[in-house]
Amino acid sequence: MWLVRWSIEQGTRRGEALQLRWDDIVLQRRTLKLGGESGRTKTHRHQEEHGPEISPLTPGARRLLIEKLATLPHQPKPTLGLFDVGTEAAFSVRYGRMVRDAGLKDLTFHDLRHEATSRLAKLLPNPLDLKRVTGHRNLKSLDRYYQPVPEDISRQIEEAERVLGMLSEDKSLKD
Repeated sequence: MWLVRWSIEQGTRRGEALQLRWDDIVLQRRTLKLGGESGRTKTHRHQEEHGPEISPLTPGARRLLIEKLATLPHQPKPTLGLFDVGTEAAFSVRYGRMVRDAGLKDLTFHDLRHEATSRLAKLLPNPLDLKRVTGHRNLKSLDRYYQPVPEDISRQIEEAERVLGMLSEDKSLKD
């Protein structure tokens, strides 16, 4: 199902993903506009003050949309929703059935957002960049998802020092 794959790649909230239309996506610029015409997002107050929320489109989400476009018989109308899954309530029921039929327990749709955020955290060590992709309002709300491995952080610091010439190869604390 396209929406499930999208959520694992992009990490948007279910309601935000269901509001997305094709004209909210700019594949060439690798961006997406959250809120659609209704303008309602979790960060609605920010949107009222600063305009639509423009987020980076992850490479995986971009590939997924290109793949989806290739399966369509013709170019979709710009105002057409990205995901034709019916109402949010109907989708929730179908998702619950898919999870049950797959033999999974306690896998909520929001867990897909958590998984996407955790994966992206490994690729985006700067939590501010991660926040811009996932749409979290602040670092405190992001912190429950951002669970970096301490050893990875240490290696990132070593690599940064090496790149900046602060740590020579022979002084490296190799494993």
